[in-house]
Amino acid sequence: MREYVLGIIAVLGVVVGWVTSDAINQAVMQSFYYPLFITRTGAFLETFWIFTWKTLKLPKKEDLLKLFVLSLLWFGATYLNLLSLHFTSVSSNEVLTTLMAPWAMVLSVVLMPSERKHWLWKAGSILLSISGTCLIAYADEESSDSRWFGDLFIILSALSYGTYDVCIKVWFPTHTDVRPILMSIGILVSIYTYPLQYIFGGTGFESVADPSLSEFGIIVFTGFLGNFLADYCIAKSVLFLSPLATTIGLTLSVPLAIVIDISFYSATFHWQYILGIVLCVASFVVVSYLESPYSQKSNSRPLGTKLNDY
Repeated sequence: MREYVLGIIAVLGVVVGWVTSDAINQAVMQSFYYPLFITRTGAFLETFWIFTWKTLKLPKKEDLLKLFVLSLLWFGATYLNLLSLHFTSVSSNEVLTTLMAPWAMVLSVVLMPSERKHWLWKAGSILLSISGTCLIAYADEESSDSRWFGDLFIILSALSYGTYDVCIKVWFPTHTDVRPILMSIGILVSIYTYPLQYIFGGTGFESVADPSLSEFGIIVFTGFLGNFLADYCIAKSVLFLSPLATTIGLTLSVPLAIVIDISFYSATFHWQYILGIVLCVASFVVVSYLESPYSQKSNSRPLGTKLNDY
């Protein structure tokens, strides 16, 4: 139960960090649209775990390939998420990001036998979630292709992050110190994206530019909040709970993102949008109950045993 509570607290930290940093980054990218630069800044901040070197253990040699794969998944998830913010709203971003939950569910069921309980209920929840995200994508579509591409980038980012979460759970034991993992990811991404920025600039995909002092300060702040702290929280929540339970908890970002859009962007929502949110949240409420300690205790109760006996 202690690990479950700590996992829930970690999820709440991710929700606040992600939604806040996404909202700020969306505002910054109105004048400084360089998602690769922002991604590289976030990766560089991950290397700051080196300052805890007195209690930090270096990764094992047998984990290097795993860390490289995790760095690729982290880069794809982070970069595509930032790329999408230029084309869509914060709330649409957060809602479509919930696709990581059904994807994490599928991978968990395939790779971890312990996650195969209640598979029928989980499959039904997947269908509800996919239906909801399709409605949201349809409601968020505009006449230009850029809105459609924004939704596509979010979905690809969600799939990358869902895979990232499952890999951490499968490859590392529950009480693993995640600081060396995050530090290694930051180092690797910083190294192989250095030439990438010049490739992007040479091809015209994304030019190279330096932000103003105020823009750089905001980028560092959001990187610290949305990467350095949030990535630590999500890694711990995945290990303490499960990839499925963690991604379900992240649906709390949806109402928070909607409040941000209404408060700062005077956003309005179609009925498809609201229905999509209801379907997504309903599917995750069902699965979160199945993953809760109470449900596990109920399932282990012998037939004929009275509730008072517990």
